[in-house]
Amino acid sequence: MRFFLLLSFLLLTVLVVAKPEAAPVPEPQSDIKEKLEGIGDLLNGETLRQIQSVLKHADQLLDDESTPITKNLLLTAGPVVTPELLKKVGTLLDNAGGLLTKEFVDQTKNLIAKAGKLLDTVDSLLGALGL
Repeated sequence: MRFFLLLSFLLLTVLVVAKPEAAPVPEPQSDIKEKLEGIGDLLNGETLRQIQSVLKHADQLLDDESTPITKNLLLTAGPVVTPELLKKVGTLLDNAGGLLTKEFVDQTKNLIAKAGKLLDTVDSLLGALGL
């Protein structure tokens, strides 16, 4: 009797469990079309010219003669160029950009030219005095 009771529960359970539905399969044509449109945007004439330029310059940089030189440079400069150094150089360049305006450079050149003339005059005076 107990067996029939368990069997009836088992049968009822099968009837109550929902039938799972498979996930919809995307249409291959629309999926391919979207991907090809994305690739088409990347492969325009300008992008292809830029890729050719990068490859040409990389070929020139990575020839048999310059590869060991570049490797040596990277191995030598690598330990010296630290994040702290780059931060300091960045700060220095920011400050220099604010300081070295065209007006400041012109004034400094003018001051140096006048100082040169003044030093020539002082030198002549000292020479006349025998000093």
